[in-house]
Amino acid sequence: MAALVDTNAQGLLGWYGQPWVIERLHRHSDIELNFVASGRLEYLIGGSRVVLKAGEIAVYWALTPHCIIECSDDSRLGVLHIPLTEFLRWDLPLRIREALLNGSLQTRTSQHPDFDTALFRRWASDLQRSYKPTAITEPMSQYRAVLLEAEAFLYRFAKLDPSQNNALHPGSAERLAQLIAQSYTNQISAKKLANELDLHPHYAMTLFKQAFGLTIHEFVTQHRIAHAQRLLMTTEQRVLDVALESGFQSLSRFYAVFGRFSGMSPRQYRHRHKLESVGQATTSRYFP
Repeated sequence: MAALVDTNAQGLLGWYGQPWVIERLHRHSDIELNFVASGRLEYLIGGSRVVLKAGEIAVYWALTPHCIIECSDDSRLGVLHIPLTEFLRWDLPLRIREALLNGSLQTRTSQHPDFDTALFRRWASDLQRSYKPTAITEPMSQYRAVLLEAEAFLYRFAKLDPSQNNALHPGSAERLAQLIAQSYTNQISAKKLANELDLHPHYAMTLFKQAFGLTIHEFVTQHRIAHAQRLLMTTEQRVLDVALESGFQSLSRFYAVFGRFSGMSPRQYRHRHKLESVGQATTSRYFP
């Protein structure tokens, strides 16, 4: 598996069709809504392997590294990327907002799978047609219609009983990734993680690299950067406090690593994604 990709693509994106295995972890700052219309898919999300079957819905903040690692030949998938600034405007139940903004994967089983299949197909079609600079300024554009429908969809989603996640029994590499996801804000090392699983440190590092295409250190750093980005977008905490809460031991180190991964300083990132930008016109390219 190749190295993680930090994509900059943002905006309302819709797609429906036969999914494919993605050879590398990736992440972006949107809320991602997935609906499995048929077949079976296996995801790697934040170090956990999760299976979704026909009729199941998943939603998560896509800052968490993720990819599809297996899918059946008969699988059909609907995808909607929702801009974070739009999501934060919506009057959704507090528990679903907090769960998603804290990096939790939320799954439910559709009560009306045929209707949801038609809805995701319609969203993909509408958003493909709405790719033009003036689309969002039109009061009843496809873009706005999809946003209204997506808000209602997530409101109903929040009211459904959570599905039983079909997580596979993790192997050693996945267990290492889970330990990192649980403790990346603390001071951890490959040796300490390996000891938790009774593995030799060198073997643990080799196993992890083979499974994810990243070193343990790189994976820890990705989680810390994602945590910092969440805080910068959703709080007014000082940059120093963001750095420390995300697991960095010094401000200078945080600035250096954040700049390398994000292409800008933490303050620039916050300014670009600040909540005052809600409602600004956004156009986006057709997914994928």
